[in-house]
Amino acid sequence: MGRQTLALDPRVPVMARVDRAFMHRATRWPDHQGLRQFLDVGTGIPIEPNLHRIAQDVAADARIVCA
Repeated sequence: MGRQTLALDPRVPVMARVDRAFMHRATRWPDHQGLRQFLDVGTGIPIEPNLHRIAQDVAADARIVCA
């Protein structure tokens, strides 16, 4: 399936890295603003580091709900 996806669009690996980088920034920014509750909608396939790990690396008391 990976090869088929790359055949359709060879930019997929770059897009995946950009998506992960955004998720890191989008989790850290509110955390630095004092927010400690996160809703992870449509978690899909677990990839490390996940939102839980990123948020709790910044603030150990962060709470995450997966929906």
